[in-house]
Formats: sequence, structure tokens, C-alpha cells
Amino acid sequence: MAGDSKTGRCHGSDQRAISREGTARCSQSFRENISAAEVEGVLCEHPAVRAAAVVPVPDDLRGEEVKAFIQLQNGATLDPEELLAFAQKKLAAFKMPRFIEFVEKFPLTPSERIAKHELLKSKPDQRKGAYDAIIKQWG
Repeated sequence: MAGDSKTGRCHGSDQRAISREGTARCSQSFRENISAAEVEGVLCEHPAVRAAAVVPVPDDLRGEEVKAFIQLQNGATLDPEELLAFAQKKLAAFKMPRFIEFVEKFPLTPSERIAKHELLKSKPDQRKGAYDAIIKQWG
């Protein structure tokens, strides 16, 4: 957590936020450069994951959050919390996906790359239907 826990003051580019429960906290500005390829690479190291695509999604509190679309290996099942625990061992906290959505297949570009822009166009609110790691439930 950013800021000074003794005084409750935020530093520099930290942002002060009030949670739904009414508690105030400082969080670092989400202008950090998060490498989607790095996060995707870590997620794909899990044996149940066939492919992953990471995108930013708007968030009222933090500006943007990380969302991971996950395609599982044929016949595999995976609890989102298991995947998050796996990734937490290798990623900094600010790089951890907040939202996870499982997909059957990915839309592909003509060059066979994941068409992330198509994933983002699939629904107006990318939080809907995704697992939210903060509240630990499906949206």
C-alpha cells in the first residue's frame, strides 16, 4: 500500500480512495507500465492454461485495472483463486489481474494473434461476467 500508515497522508502521485465500506486508503497511481506480455507469460505457465490475453479495463477507483481472459487446456478446469495464487508468486501486486474471464476460444487476427480489440468490443462493461479478485465473486 502506498502512503504513510502513521499519518494517513498520501505521497506524490498516490491517490486517496474511499472504499465502499468507507475506509480511506492510499493507492499508487495506475500509470505504472504493466507489460501485458509479462502477465500473459506468467498466466500461461499454469498447466491448465492454454492461452491468456491481458487488457486494461476502466475502474472508478483506480483508473484502470488488469483483466485476464483465459483459455483453458482441453478438458481442464481451474478455479480463479488457484490461478491468482499461482501468479502471485511471480508477479508484483500491481500487475496481478483483478478480473478473470474464461473463454472457449479467442478471436484471432489474420496473422493468428489474439485480437484483444475484439475482446474489448464484446461487451460494454468488461467487469460483467468476470471473476473479481477483490470481492472474490463473479460479476
